[in-house]
Amino acid sequence: MQKIFNETFQRRLYEAVQAIEKESDAEVVTLVYSHSNSYNAISLTVAAIATYLTYSALMFTPALISDFTLYIVPILVFVAVFLCVDKIHFIKQFFIPKKLKRKSVEIYGRALFQKAGIHHTERHTGLLIFVSLLEKCVYLVPDRGIFNALKPEDWAVIQNDFDNIFANGDVEDNLIKALHKSKEIFAFQLPILPDDINELPDFMEISL
Repeated sequence: MQKIFNETFQRRLYEAVQAIEKESDAEVVTLVYSHSNSYNAISLTVAAIATYLTYSALMFTPALISDFTLYIVPILVFVAVFLCVDKIHFIKQFFIPKKLKRKSVEIYGRALFQKAGIHHTERHTGLLIFVSLLEKCVYLVPDRGIFNALKPEDWAVIQNDFDNIFANGDVEDNLIKALHKSKEIFAFQLPILPDDINELPDFMEISL
């Protein structure tokens, strides 16, 4: 897990995951990342459009514009707009299409699932809960054992609970609550077995 939140939250997250694994055969890994994609192309596109509009305005203004102004202003606009869009997540979110956000989170989540070896559990009951803050999106990647153990309506309920963690801005508490709520479903549909062991670390540091 990237160190985005403080140690208190990390401890609460650890306890929530442990509570699930003590009552079910699920092997849960929760990863919280600041983003799943740099979206540099978005920043460049917005900056290029702003530069073109600025240059056009300078070219067709009736006021007298010096050659130096015509040269330097579009460059400054490009740099300023690119940095604002690229570095300030609130602004960047406005320009990223919702479909692209979801696709980026899905691709990154599935890549993390593979690299972390979550699919290597004995009964294939691993589950990655990938939270990406920039996109305000949670993507669940279950292995086939845990996926087949739960009904489609169970997954719909769990996904809906995690989708709502960004509802009021209190991501930390909402994420913990969503984990606790999912515990009941996992415990009922995938009860813990006598020989169950913790096969996956509850916290991971993974770079792609």
